[in-house]
Amino acid sequence: MYVITDRLAELFAAWRAEIVSAPLPPLPERSVALRAIERGREDRVDAPPDGAPTRSGIAAARGTA
Repeated sequence: MYVITDRLAELFAAWRAEIVSAPLPPLPERSVALRAIERGREDRVDAPPDGAPTRSGIAAARGTA
């Protein structure tokens, strides 16, 4: 039992070290991120290709949109 736990601890420690050692890319400016989000909302299509209901489509059907 302890062998498995020790091995898992070693694996997780190695995984964490690998993740922590990788440098993070610089984040975009807040204004750039907000513009990208807004563009994504404007370009959004309410009806997906498979016909599944979306939150906005459900709200519109209920009259709460």
